[in-house]
Amino acid sequence: MKKRRPRRFQVLTAPLVLLLLAGCIRFPEREISDAKVLMEAAKNSCAKVYMPEDLQKGEKKLLAIDEGTREESRKPNRELKTLAMDVQHISKKMINQTARIKDDLYHQIQQEIVLAIKKIHEGEKAEANRYALKEYLMAVQSVREAREFSQDECRYKDALKKARESVRNAEESLQGSLTFRKELEKNLPVYYIVKPGETLKSIARNSPLYGDESYWEVIYKANRDQIADPKVLHPGQQIYLPGAKGIEKYRK
Repeated sequence: MKKRRPRRFQVLTAPLVLLLLAGCIRFPEREISDAKVLMEAAKNSCAKVYMPEDLQKGEKKLLAIDEGTREESRKPNRELKTLAMDVQHISKKMINQTARIKDDLYHQIQQEIVLAIKKIHEGEKAEANRYALKEYLMAVQSVREAREFSQDECRYKDALKKARESVRNAEESLQGSLTFRKELEKNLPVYYIVKPGETLKSIARNSPLYGDESYWEVIYKANRDQIADPKVLHPGQQIYLPGAKGIEKYRK
């Protein structure tokens, strides 16, 4: 009976195993293709506007992949695959986060536009389009531009800026109109209908023309032809409230 010869096993060292495994890794064609598709999608999601640093990082890795596939600067397949997976991860992050950023900006834009329109309408009631025309027109124009910019996802920041400008301009036009009208009213005479229980002092105190009961004498002097007794007024009686020029006249 023949003796079996003992089998000889070749002992593989760790470096040799790694070398063999590395040689078995295929060229990551699919991973690189997916990375490029995702990067393009990230660019189309306005990542350049909302996440420029991440976009720059992803583009650098994509450039490293392109260089690593050239014959003169060939990188190992393992390294190319790692780069491709990094690009995919960065691209997905940009796509998801830019979507959230744009959604938040869009809601802010709409809120500011609604507020601006409300202020513009308040201004119109106060005749801002007459007494504060410059600010009023600026507010209206800013709303138009905000709406126009909001049609482009990559211009949401510009749209929000314009919407906020419109709110500011609308508020300025409203306040400017109210201030102008107040000053105008001070210089114009007013005819007032006496209410039950009112006196010359209470009328002077509550009137926006005066705001001080000491002006009761001015009112009395301006209405001597129909007020016999300054302490007695009749409900429904119409009296004359002099403006700024009249105040000077009757205080002499």
